[in-house]
Amino acid sequence: MILVVTDIHGNIRKARRILEEYGEKYFKYMLVNGDITHFGDYRDALNIMSTLTTIAEESFFVPGNCDPRNLLEVEELATAKNIHGKTVNLDKFKLHGLGGSNRTPFHTYIEFDEDEIRRILDWNLEGSFILMSHVPPKDTKLDRLFTGGHAGSIIVRDFIIMKKPMLAIHGHIHEARGIDKLGDTIIVNPGPFRSGYYATIEFKNDEPEIGLHKLI
Repeated sequence: MILVVTDIHGNIRKARRILEEYGEKYFKYMLVNGDITHFGDYRDALNIMSTLTTIAEESFFVPGNCDPRNLLEVEELATAKNIHGKTVNLDKFKLHGLGGSNRTPFHTYIEFDEDEIRRILDWNLEGSFILMSHVPPKDTKLDRLFTGGHAGSIIVRDFIIMKKPMLAIHGHIHEARGIDKLGDTIIVNPGPFRSGYYATIEFKNDEPEIGLHKLI
């Protein structure tokens, strides 16, 4: 089983709480999809991840737009491997990562132009893979703001439609928790972990079964 969390924003209490809920090494994999800190530094990120990664046998992360830029260059954080701009094997599937976000009005720490996002993504990927991108694709349920506008990435949308990942995991837009579909791809935003939201994924006959949960 896979645990997916995003948008922790420095809430180490939730990391401790989910450990109480499940125990150490309960999950085979954990995917941490950015905004580990709330404009914190490397030590803040390491502190949270040192607690959280004990819940899984193996963990992967990408930094979010509210994380320090030096996380882009870090290979491991606690025991979690950084997959920003990289692809790793996850059992029979591949996992491809994209951290940061497209440009925002708030000038946060890790933001990219759409052309930069295009260069970071691996357009040569083939076969069954999972995309873990902090920023969601534009014009979906997962990038809709409270105002009704859409704040996702055009290039992430193009990538999903063209490359057809079996599953795409996102975060960034806290109010856009849920599951949607873009082309042939299931896309999911677990919701902000700082508020207790998270997701679990199990594969049955190579099809993902996604559960959305909240810590009590």
